[in-house]
Amino acid sequence: MATFRKIHTTFWTDPFVEDLTQEQKLFYLYIITNTKTKQSGIYEITKKYISYETGFSKKEVDELLSFFQEVGKIYYSEKTNEIAISNWNKFNYNSSYQTCSCIHTDLQEIKNTDLIKKLYTEEYISRLIEDITTKKQEHKSKYTPFMEYLCSIHTPSMGNKQQEQEQEQEEAQAQEEEEVQQQVELQEQDQAKEKLFSELDIDMNETPLGGGVSSAEELQNMVLNALNK
Repeated sequence: MATFRKIHTTFWTDPFVEDLTQEQKLFYLYIITNTKTKQSGIYEITKKYISYETGFSKKEVDELLSFFQEVGKIYYSEKTNEIAISNWNKFNYNSSYQTCSCIHTDLQEIKNTDLIKKLYTEEYISRLIEDITTKKQEHKSKYTPFMEYLCSIHTPSMGNKQQEQEQEQEEAQAQEEEEVQQQVELQEQDQAKEKLFSELDIDMNETPLGGGVSSAEELQNMVLNALNK
């Protein structure tokens, strides 16, 4: 993959760019063309490195990054030092296998996956997949890993899905075991009642126990009566 970045001639006539200061124009151009940029539009770069290459002080770099985030031109992760250029895919759309393969590799190296979700929206992914499936039929199988990865961006990963399924199975099994245990306990209680009444010569059909004892006191009175016979 050639290491060059396209700059449309309309860049300089864009109303947004026209209103930028000299420093902001230089910084914006640097953000989309520096040596750290990747085909995916997301890349890692430190503020120190930006300061070294542009000549801006660290304070100026902080201010410029904040400005372009506020106006929605970039997403920046302080934690991972990664930048995502918000309109990258608008000006760099390409569904060739070489480009898609490069993007696939780049995206798997991104540390802050929230940046991927911001740049690779469901709408953009749908467009790209549709383009691949309709125009690249003869090479569709080569794109499969990339398309599967794209589909996983806004849905749980296969690993998470498997964990969820296993957890659901465990919960269902635990519930089933609990229900079986309850049935066993009820059967044991019924057998114990039958044995007790048999020993006390009580006819279950003639007592409330046949339909269920209403209270512990009632059962106690019935047992005492049987013992006094």
